[in-house]
Amino acid sequence: MHVVEHLHTLTNLWREIRRLLKPGGRAYIETPGLQSVTTPSAPESLRGKITLNFYDDPTHIRPVPITSLVALARDNGLFVSRTGHSRNWLFAVAYPFFSLLLPSRKRYVAKLHWLGWSVYLIAEKPAA
Repeated sequence: MHVVEHLHTLTNLWREIRRLLKPGGRAYIETPGLQSVTTPSAPESLRGKITLNFYDDPTHIRPVPITSLVALARDNGLFVSRTGHSRNWLFAVAYPFFSLLLPSRKRYVAKLHWLGWSVYLIAEKPAA
């Protein structure tokens, strides 16, 4: 789920996650990391095709720190089993090679994975 940065409040989201998860069920939430606020935007030719800076996407409301997501999950009775940076290692490893190419969407997607632009959390509902 890559939605929390688009919401004004997360209270209802977490209530619904808790309600809908079966005991032992998991929710995966991903969001741009705080470093995305200072990441330079893509060149003008790629604007609207890729979001590098958090604010490149006009539907983003505010960055949500992973610590806030952890606290909200726990406040809603969920166990946080894992957090980290979301990376596709194939793209991350390819970034040094793509960086030698002319600006392209692939180059910037690889850069996002190289930087670890997104963070994630896996929350579980305790087994009954």
